[in-house]
Amino acid sequence: RMDSFQDFTELDEAIGRSNWVKSASVVLAANVRKHGVNAISSTDTNEKLDRIAKQNNWLAGLLLLNLATTTSDRSILKGIKGGKR
Repeated sequence: RMDSFQDFTELDEAIGRSNWVKSASVVLAANVRKHGVNAISSTDTNEKLDRIAKQNNWLAGLLLLNLATTTSDRSILKGIKGGKR
């Protein structure tokens, strides 16, 4: 688990990812956390399920970004840049 943005930045710089990947990772991770917190605090079952579904969509984007930047196949990145959330 990353304890701070500084930890994330140091790790990411060591890996050598581009600035747009770093920015996208921060946005995606923030949305995963936001929807998780909202799902936990929700008392309505339908709203809770909707929030979990949204969280899963953001999580899928984060995982795809990680996969795309850790493999030599850069064609995956085309789907991330033009995707909808």
